[in-house]
Amino acid sequence: MKKLIPFLFVALAAFIACDDDDDKGAFINDTIKSYIETKYSGSVLRKAEYEKSGLLEVEFIHDSLIKDAYFKSDNSWVYTEWDVRTASLPQVVTDAVKKAYPDYVIDSADYIESPDGDYYKLELEKGNIEKILFVSPDGEIVDE
Repeated sequence: MKKLIPFLFVALAAFIACDDDDDKGAFINDTIKSYIETKYSGSVLRKAEYEKSGLLEVEFIHDSLIKDAYFKSDNSWVYTEWDVRTASLPQVVTDAVKKAYPDYVIDSADYIESPDGDYYKLELEKGNIEKILFVSPDGEIVDE
């Protein structure tokens, strides 16, 4: 039994090491690492993977939030998004939604930063009907 314990320890360590490598997914190059470290100071990279769209999704923690940044194959930043609690939405955003869609309820919300500007992506529900709405931080409905 005593001879088996070191073997099990080595086997377990090898399994954990392999499992950790699998979780990391795609390689995050220095250009992307530098971009994230500059734009999101103090962030901690978690993992990366390629989306079906071909974009590289890099997950990281910043300001105690899990965020996902997306990059094209030329390393250019496309956008970053993270979950937002619906109760934390600015009043001007919820007021705009209530005015434009009084019978709908905000089911979920994401904040999106992009080179073209920042906005909230809101999923609205009315019974079985779902709608996605994009609203600027100042309450302007950008797209439906």
